[in-house]
Amino acid sequence: MSRGAGVALLGMSLSLAQAQPQPARAKPAAARTPAAAKAPAAVVGLPERVRELGGIEEYRLPNGLQVLLFPDATQTTTTVNITY
Repeated sequence: MSRGAGVALLGMSLSLAQAQPQPARAKPAAARTPAAAKAPAAVVGLPERVRELGGIEEYRLPNGLQVLLFPDATQTTTTVNITY
């Protein structure tokens, strides 16, 4: 296949891709009331403070995840470490 034929084939392919019908977009729900639109999201649950030892605070989330917080005032960054 020559370079010109390849470029023409590529151009036709792109044109056909653009000519495909677009999927219908969902219409916004007109029946939604202003009160329902402004309702706050439900709170799933607050973390449970388990203990504090040597400045390290341990929390347990409602999904069972254990979180240890160790503040370091000398650092300006936050470090996240995940252990499975």
